[in-house]
Amino acid sequence: MVSARWNGSRDFVIELRQTDQQGGKGKVIGKAGLWDGREIGFLLSRSYWQRGIMSEVLATFLPYIWTATTSRASIEPITATGRVEEKDMEATMVLDDIFADVDPRNNASIGILKKFGFVETGRKERTYATHLGWCDSIYLSLKRPEYN
Repeated sequence: MVSARWNGSRDFVIELRQTDQQGGKGKVIGKAGLWDGREIGFLLSRSYWQRGIMSEVLATFLPYIWTATTSRASIEPITATGRVEEKDMEATMVLDDIFADVDPRNNASIGILKKFGFVETGRKERTYATHLGWCDSIYLSLKRPEYN
């Protein structure tokens, strides 16, 4: 990944590992990322579903999100006016939780998110139009873990 100032979005490709006998180059089979500051999303080529790949991805990506960001409670110092100085927030994005917007028909994505601790926070009908027609949404959220 090219280094850049955190702007609320991070995208990573999911690459299938190849052995040296297979030429040493991996094959891109999906992607995972964080968009608009708080929304997690992922996709995987259908031929690689049900192999535990997304579990492996999220087990790596979620800790990365929490390491690459900070919580509101940990920002110091606070100015005399009670506001955080912009310079104090430049290096790290403030993030207390993340969310996902999932089509209710996508049981696999809902299941993997719940496996990693996401909880349902709401539902809404007709949230986005696709070539297949209107889709509904289930919203799930994950709070920043508290480390001792």
